[in-house]
Amino acid sequence: MPLASPKLDSQFRFMSGWDVGLAFVAWWFIPNIERCAGLFKLVCLAVFLGGLGRVAAWLLTGSPGVAFGAVTAVELLVPVLIPWQS
Repeated sequence: MPLASPKLDSQFRFMSGWDVGLAFVAWWFIPNIERCAGLFKLVCLAVFLGGLGRVAAWLLTGSPGVAFGAVTAVELLVPVLIPWQS
């Protein structure tokens, strides 16, 4: 039996691509971060929402392990960068 259904695998791969795209957007605006406050806040919100999704998955299906716990903590703390950028 496969580990994931084709629909779940497709969604996972789409969201992974979305994450890579979001990282490229962030690297693109970093040199001009002082002029990209709105975009910076939007990226922070997207990362934070992803962290909330990880927390929900953790509560519903169990712990994914220490490394994912650390990543989740970072994702949930990203909004503290907003006052720094301002």
